[in-house]
Amino acid sequence: MSGGNIVGNYALYWGGGVYIQGGSTVFNMTGGKITGNYTGVCGAGVVVHSYNGSAPTFNMSGGSITGNVADPKLVDTHGQGSGVYVGNGTFTMSGNSSVTGNTASRKGGGVYIESGTFTMSGNSSVSENKVIKGMSGGVCISEYGATFNVSGAPVIDNNYYYNGTTTAAERNAEVYHTKTITVTGALTD
Repeated sequence: MSGGNIVGNYALYWGGGVYIQGGSTVFNMTGGKITGNYTGVCGAGVVVHSYNGSAPTFNMSGGSITGNVADPKLVDTHGQGSGVYVGNGTFTMSGNSSVTGNTASRKGGGVYIESGTFTMSGNSSVSENKVIKGMSGGVCISEYGATFNVSGAPVIDNNYYYNGTTTAAERNAEVYHTKTITVTGALTD
């Protein structure tokens, strides 16, 4: 995808905008927008997932994933990874790519990595995402063997969670029971 928009789609369960699964599937995004998509469970913007076998890859070097909503009102379940959900796959952000302005009901308003690998580099950013009630408005790395790699000058900032109240608290990244986190370079506040 080098331009244009994937906009206004709806999936009851997984992947409102883009859903890539299994095999050696690769999706390259160098420009354009994945925006205004909705799902009842996970990955309103993008789902990268494999049940078994080879894991798919999503490479994002430009463009934006913005304004997507993962809300489980219809199926009474997860509401995770509104911008991006990764389950046993690879999601890579580089260049000036951005995940911004997405809303999830429970975990990872911007990006939720259940298992697999999430890599941020260059000037990529995860910002201004939110979670209505739960964990991490920006990036949420789960306990199921996820790997999070950071290098260059990426930004994870101005992400919020409400945890059932009307008062927002900044929560940019949350990691729990993760096997590997690799940071190359300095961390700044």
